[in-house]
Amino acid sequence: MLIAPSLYGADDGMPDWLGAYAEAGGHRVLGPGADYGGRGAGGAVR
Repeated sequence: MLIAPSLYGADDGMPDWLGAYAEAGGHRVLGPGADYGGRGAGGAVR
């Protein structure tokens, strides 16, 4: 299980990595603000 409380300081590759992690069967918990990281702030994390 991976916990991503906030992605404000994440690089642009982090949302892709989190998406690949989930697609590979990983479980993730996204906290408040986790969908604001990468891709111009406000882009949803897959």
